Amino acid sequence: GTRFAIVIILRQITLACGSYTPAICQDVSEQRYLVTRLRNELDQERPLARTDPLTSIANIRSFRAELERSIERLSQYGRHFTLISIDLDNFKPINHDYGHAEGGAKCSKTWGIPSGLAFVAAISQHASVRRICGVAS
Repeated sequence: GTRFAIVIILRQITLACGSYTPAICQDVSEQRYLVTRLRNELDQERPLARTDPLTSIANIRSFRAELERSIERLSQYGRHFTLISIDLDNFKPINHDYGHAEGGAKCSKTWGIPSGLAFVAAISQHASVRRICGVAS
């Protein structure tokens, strides 16, 4: 036999002539397959939504989520942390003239860190780098 997923709906109905419990059966194999496939695709896409495609480092979404978690965690223990932002002024012309890939390479070479226009690092036991800018001004 072939296995497949079904949903069975039972509902008691009382009539003058007696009480009945009809059953409605529905094959949900296709829905289950689609939900599983969608979850797998979401699991593959989720990291992309939190990663900057130019630099392959965590982006502003990841930064905000990590910052909120850090503030909450550290405030529970009455601890402090330092937030450092590095903003590279006048970097837009390099990206404009040579392209973002070359601009990123220059940034990486100059600073010894992944490329981008601005970085924020939460300095603690667990330092992290995030690309939070890069928009035209």
